[in-house]
Amino acid sequence: MKMEFDEEAGGGRADAAAAGESDPVVREIPVQLSAQLVKKLHLFQYPTRPRKRPFTKDMKCLNLQLQSEQVKVRMDFEANTDPRSYDAEHDTHLDRFRLSSMRVRNKTNYAVGMIANGKLHLTPLLKVVRMRPDLSYLDEADKKKQEAEEAAKRTASGTKKEKPQQVLHKFSRRSAPAHSKARQRMNLKRLNEAVAREPWNTLTYCSETTPESRSEKKLLSGDSSDSPSTRTKGMSKAEYLARVMHLCRGGDTRGDKKTEKDEDQDDDMEAGGPSQKELQREAELRQRISDLMMQAKVASFKEVCQQVGVKSADEVKTALRELSQIALLVQGNWVERSERSYKNRRALARTYLLGVFQETRIIRRAEIVKILQLDYEDTEKILNELALSRGDGIWEFRKPLDTEFIRRYAQVADDQRKKIAQKKISIQRLLLLPEATVRSERYVR
Repeated sequence: MKMEFDEEAGGGRADAAAAGESDPVVREIPVQLSAQLVKKLHLFQYPTRPRKRPFTKDMKCLNLQLQSEQVKVRMDFEANTDPRSYDAEHDTHLDRFRLSSMRVRNKTNYAVGMIANGKLHLTPLLKVVRMRPDLSYLDEADKKKQEAEEAAKRTASGTKKEKPQQVLHKFSRRSAPAHSKARQRMNLKRLNEAVAREPWNTLTYCSETTPESRSEKKLLSGDSSDSPSTRTKGMSKAEYLARVMHLCRGGDTRGDKKTEKDEDQDDDMEAGGPSQKELQREAELRQRISDLMMQAKVASFKEVCQQVGVKSADEVKTALRELSQIALLVQGNWVERSERSYKNRRALARTYLLGVFQETRIIRRAEIVKILQLDYEDTEKILNELALSRGDGIWEFRKPLDTEFIRRYAQVADDQRKKIAQKKISIQRLLLLPEATVRSERYVR
């Protein structure tokens, strides 16, 4: 492949020419984007095995199941019962073993490359799942063994298994303090139950030699005449690069439906397409915004533009797109998304609190502690990030209502309002939280 660089003034081109003589280009390979499997392609990472003996080659897959919402996969393989390496007389006689997945969070944009017909075809990768041995079958075997031993004892003593009888108890229940370990275990149990309620969908496993696998593999090369990659013909280098960046960020590839990002991209292409320097400046601007929100946590749009140096109308669009991905709009101000700094219940609780602040500027600490059910340190940390203490247990949202931004970018504000409201409802149902009391009062300094 041939790569081009913008050399600095003062002999850069001469140095590049000298380097080119000692390291000549032996082949140029055209690069094309294959978008037929966008938002569908997953990468499976299996436990380390010899290259010539992967799990999917010399072992028969008996069952394949998927939880689409949790992105969880489990695969049952036929165990090797060769007498040389298998104890058939062992109490735990198993003829299969299981691999279960854990999700690997993408730290950047990945793609799968395939060279076909003298071209390198790139397909953006959606998810990465890491397969690991699942030993839960040992618990099941122990349970069966215990039941068998109890049945044998009853047979030897001549007793029968007692049938369970329903007993009604009435008692008053005191709710545990929000910071207690009992309450935390209860909340974690509810989360696990919510995850376990999602049904497992059984899929058909196709080995790499089947016609189905070969047909899917062809989609990686983008040979179809109606592929979105065919619409990139005639584009300049800058236009094509911008298209690749757009798709890697999860943009829509369908020609009959255009999102706001697609329309912005089309506007850029009609104007001749962004140059490589412009694309580099855009990437640097997005990174500065991300770093700023990681530190500030809460900032108005005007503050963001001033701090990162937004000047042109195109940079304003870039800033809005980046903020919409890494932050939520509360009271007309941008607040960093909870999952960027918190995990599990703390992330959910913080996001729920953003929904409360979207409806009212004033909250009482006692009520929030009762609702969020976090320990003292987590509650104080989240409240200090988002609000200012006004005394007597009263907290007010950190930034004043930005009516100018809401008026100027009404569509963005409306979309963010609906998004936060939906998140608040979903978290409330998931964690079985009581409804927060929304007050219309406003703190007067």
